[in-house]
Amino acid sequence: MFEGGNETELTLLGVFTLGKVLNFFPVGGERECQSSGHPVAKTGICLNPYDCRQRDGAASGDCAHGLGVCCVFEVTCGGTIQNNLTYFMSPGFPDLWSGDEDCTIHIEKTHAGIMQLKIDFIHFTIGQPNRRTGECDEDAMILGEGGSNFTLCGQNHKQHVYYTLPNAIESREAGELPTTRSTPLVFRMRGGRNASAVATSSRSDATRILLTT
Repeated sequence: MFEGGNETELTLLGVFTLGKVLNFFPVGGERECQSSGHPVAKTGICLNPYDCRQRDGAASGDCAHGLGVCCVFEVTCGGTIQNNLTYFMSPGFPDLWSGDEDCTIHIEKTHAGIMQLKIDFIHFTIGQPNRRTGECDEDAMILGEGGSNFTLCGQNHKQHVYYTLPNAIESREAGELPTTRSTPLVFRMRGGRNASAVATSSRSDATRILLTT
């Protein structure tokens, strides 16, 4: 009985110790994974549970043979994108969004070598461009600022765009490390329509944003 009790105690100790170790163990090399439990299929990054929480992600299913979680990153109006493969969702998605005020998010580079953004439009429906001029006079998605900004409107389901980050986004004072200014992404609603989105837009929008070198 004594040996059996010791064996049980050691086994339990081993299990709890293993659990603590695996919680910090890197899994999958941040490979993509398919999440579960979402109305819209989303791709996540395979991370250990601790890293997912620290990076403000949401665990959605297992990966790496159960050692990691499929971590999904989402933002909505007023948020900041700080992780690769992040989804922008319009407020209340998939319900329609009234767009009473401009919706702004900021995109930060994950490292200094990032040169481009790739935006995949999963659901994107906002007002159409002016029929005579082709300009986005009312509803618009505006990426960047100044002379390098990119403007888009209309229906763009299943489309994607690449946006080259301007060189001026990197700044450094003498004796200081480089600092990176975030890139604004603004959704402007002026057409009086409801909107929804998942990953970019204003009727009911969902947009997936990836940072590429």
